Amino acid sequence: MDVIKQQMLEADGWRVGDADDFLELSPEDSLLVEMKLALSRRLKEYQSLPIPQNELASRVSLSQLQGMENGDSSVSFEFLLRTMLATGVR
Repeated sequence: MDVIKQQMLEADGWRVGDADDFLELSPEDSLLVEMKLALSRRLKEYQSLPIPQNELASRVSLSQLQGMENGDSSVSFEFLLRTMLATGVR
């Protein structure tokens, strides 16, 4: 958002912030969310690797794999890392 628009909104009584402000995330929580999103994006990129999708699904839970691809917040950070390692990423 440009500075002039922000100043106009604030002058009208609006509060301008980002998602971290809105969700009241601590710096640590914000970083954890960013890391999980980055891992999910990378996993989508690595799905084009030689490992067949069914082989990956046999190594990890298929339902969690689908949730991970969709950015489901219930998927643990550890599961994201395990799946990345199962694809052969080091």
